[in-house]
Amino acid sequence: MAAIDSWWNPPWNGDWQINHRAARKLVEDGLDLIPARGFPGTPDWTGQWLYTQCLAYQQLHPGQ
Repeated sequence: MAAIDSWWNPPWNGDWQINHRAARKLVEDGLDLIPARGFPGTPDWTGQWLYTQCLAYQQLHPGQ
């Protein structure tokens, strides 16, 4: 029997995980995320989430 991935239940909430995945998909599709320019090319909610992560960078969990 295979072991369960230790990150199946991360300490951060599901909304964070969903937003992270959306931002990661944009990067995988070739978009450069540029904080100084307000994350051009991202949907408004993704840009806002990324901006919030930049502001709270020091409080993010090491796995985030």
